[in-house]
Amino acid sequence: MTDTKKKKVILLSAIAFLLASIIVLVMYFCMFRPKTQSSDVFTISCSNLEMNVGQTSPLPIEMSFESAELNYQVEDREIVVINGGNITALNAGVTTVMITAVYENKQASCSFLVSVSRDSLTCHLSENVGCKIFNDKIFLTGPSCQFSLQLYDEFDNLILNPLVEPSVSDNENMRIEKLPFGFLLSASKDGFVTFNFYQLNFSITFEVIAL
Repeated sequence: MTDTKKKKVILLSAIAFLLASIIVLVMYFCMFRPKTQSSDVFTISCSNLEMNVGQTSPLPIEMSFESAELNYQVEDREIVVINGGNITALNAGVTTVMITAVYENKQASCSFLVSVSRDSLTCHLSENVGCKIFNDKIFLTGPSCQFSLQLYDEFDNLILNPLVEPSVSDNENMRIEKLPFGFLLSASKDGFVTFNFYQLNFSITFEVIAL
């Protein structure tokens, strides 16, 4: 074999070896390369939700895979109910919703608070002793005022025995006490009194005009 032929054979062998090495490296990279984070990680996030009684809203969640299977756990089913990816407010109050999402062999979970209120409740104060009440103002005609309170729903039905906690804007010059059948308010300066119905997630404020 001449020197020229030997050189050609060596060159072709080197090229073949180089091509084979490249093919092996490509195959190894395709088979054993690490998975990227975007295709391997499954995430879900939730946001707190504020609703009114009777309202229906989509679940406030975001997932990296929309086709994941969802499981729900509602702390108080008398406040909200979940059906078909939507949440419906039944009664006023606050509750926690836990959502677990499953996609293939991956699982993620999150929880959120749902605050349900009644924006159509009305509150009436009945005059008794020492004051005059007009719309959202209480005019004291003496050093103290005794009155009762009635709360009505959107259908004008009286809500019996609602749990209520009053508060005043000026603790130094105003004072309010709960009585068996109403409240006793005293004030030396103008201010505001607020009635909080925590189980109904509702509050109302009246302006107090002192003597």
